[in-house]
Amino acid sequence: DSFKPDPKHYLELGMSSFIVQDGFERMYYDFALIVDPRCTEAWLRKHKYYQDQNNFEQALFCAKMATLLERQNARAWAGCGDAALGLQRYEETLHYCRRALELDPHLESAWYTKADAEYESKHYLEALVSYRQFLKKASSSRPKKIVQAKQRIEESKATLQGTRANVE
Repeated sequence: DSFKPDPKHYLELGMSSFIVQDGFERMYYDFALIVDPRCTEAWLRKHKYYQDQNNFEQALFCAKMATLLERQNARAWAGCGDAALGLQRYEETLHYCRRALELDPHLESAWYTKADAEYESKHYLEALVSYRQFLKKASSSRPKKIVQAKQRIEESKATLQGTRANVE
C-alpha cells in the first residue's frame, strides 16, 4: 500500500500555520496544489494569503484560477472582487461582485466589496443600497466592517444631500 498525498492534509496544515503565524502557510497551500492543481480551496486560500499581504496582483491571479476551476463558486468571484478593489480597479470589482451575487445573493463579503467599489467610484446612491444589503446579511463576527459600512452610509447620505442642495 503506497502513500497517496491528499491536498486536504496540506490545507489543514496551512490553516494551522495561519493560526500560529509560523510563516509556512503559503508553502502548505503550494503543496496542496502540487498534489492537486485543481484544488479550488487551495487557490482560494492562497488568494486570502496574498490579499492579507496586500499582494493584490497575486491574490487576483489565485482567485481567477479558482473561478476557472469552479465557474459557479461565488466565493471565488468575490475573491476576484476583493483583489480588484485592492488594485483600485473599481469597474472590474463591480463585475466580479455582481457575478458573485448572481450566484449567492447572501454573500456578505461580495456586498461589502461592491459597496466599497461604488463608494470609491463616487456612485453614492448605489453604495448606500449595497452597504445596507451588507448590513442585513452581516454577522457579528465582522464588527469593523459593520462600523465602516454605517459610517459610509452616513457619508453617502451627506454627499447626496449636499449634491441635491447644490442643484436646488
